[in-house]
Amino acid sequence: MIDALLVSLREALQCLFLCYLLLSHSELIEKRALRSLLLLGLFTALVTGYSINYIPSLKDLIADSKLWDFWRFVTELTLYYSAVVFMIISPGASTAVKAAGCFFLGFGLFFFEAKGLGFYIRDLGLMKDASSEAIALSMAGLALGFSPLLLYRLYLKRLSFLSKGVTLSVALSFSGAFKIATGGLGELTRDDIIVTLNRGFSRFVEGTVELIQKQLLLEQHPFISTPLGGLFDFLSSERISMTLTVVVLVTPVVFVLIRLFSTPDPMVHSLKSRAQKRLRIAQYRRLSAYRAVMPFLGFFFVILVLHTSSMAVNPLYDPTPLPVRAEDEKHILIPFSGKLGELTDGKLHKYVYFWGNREIVFLAIVKSDGSVGVALDQCEICRPADWNKKAQGYAQKGKHLVCKYCMTPIAPDTVNKPGGCNPIPVPFSMADEGVVINVDDLVRVYSAAEKLEKKGTHL
Repeated sequence: MIDALLVSLREALQCLFLCYLLLSHSELIEKRALRSLLLLGLFTALVTGYSINYIPSLKDLIADSKLWDFWRFVTELTLYYSAVVFMIISPGASTAVKAAGCFFLGFGLFFFEAKGLGFYIRDLGLMKDASSEAIALSMAGLALGFSPLLLYRLYLKRLSFLSKGVTLSVALSFSGAFKIATGGLGELTRDDIIVTLNRGFSRFVEGTVELIQKQLLLEQHPFISTPLGGLFDFLSSERISMTLTVVVLVTPVVFVLIRLFSTPDPMVHSLKSRAQKRLRIAQYRRLSAYRAVMPFLGFFFVILVLHTSSMAVNPLYDPTPLPVRAEDEKHILIPFSGKLGELTDGKLHKYVYFWGNREIVFLAIVKSDGSVGVALDQCEICRPADWNKKAQGYAQKGKHLVCKYCMTPIAPDTVNKPGGCNPIPVPFSMADEGVVINVDDLVRVYSAAEKLEKKGTHL
């Protein structure tokens, strides 16, 4: 049951961090009413989001995780892109608008996390048959995590040093990036915002390309290549949807950074002393660099999550080599189907042949035109050191093979073609049952590969 305490403490500390960042904004430091509304929104989100899980009439609504995830993603992107809006337009607004904005900002900071936390604690209590204990530990974790907010008045003056570097756009861009990186309860969230965005863009692009092909009467044919077929395949590929996802998520922080560093130096012609002019310009540039710290951190968060999500969307497929032996001590048969798997499934297949005390690992893959490619699971260029043998060979990522050492993408259709980071070709012949490899050819190619003067960094 200690999980109830730890998870609640973690969520509270994450929210506390963003709350202190927003409280360090100069206008919130100066105006107590706005601070109070921000904290009121946060408290309302905590109470509403947490308790909604214990209302029986809302049972079906709570169980619809896709609906909650959708609105959580909308909230995170709205918070994130509001930095761009306030960087372009003047943030000046009436007192009523500022008051409402502070309340809803505080509410959006924690509502979905509170809802997910309450759901998790309720289920944990039911599974352990200790609902009261789970709720008590969760409340203790939340109280411990949010307790520094009770002391924020004591630190208000100390936060004033941050106010110079925390503008509204800076605070919102970092908060949005941080929410994208940490938003949602990890114990419950199936997909993060990046995976969802990528899938959405993929469906949108594929549907758009298919519609254009139909309008131009250029629909794909299973056997006949159509005009512009390669272009349409590229436009509907995973690469395009991931590019759109990257553009959407990187734009706000990059825009804020560009605006910060592209703003011209202040006018200093009214100052008579050159020293005063240099001092004024130096102070301004130092302030710009100070304000760029948070957007840079936000950019780092986004890039980190993009990398991890890219691996989740399109992970490396590195099958375990299956042992094979020569049928007549001279030939190895890789059947198209059977105990060794379905060779025609379009996936990478690896095999290992034991030659004395050596293990010869080779791969086979069926290309897009139906032909077969066979090669050693070795690269002519990259040769990892002995301590890094896991980086040797190839894996499959999406429709491409990749060298595990340098991550160079390799089109499967180029297997059997030597050069570059392509796998070292192995001679073979085709039979009715499958692929036939001469043992002497396999050993010869392997021995020659071991003697190669390989290039690259041996790490």
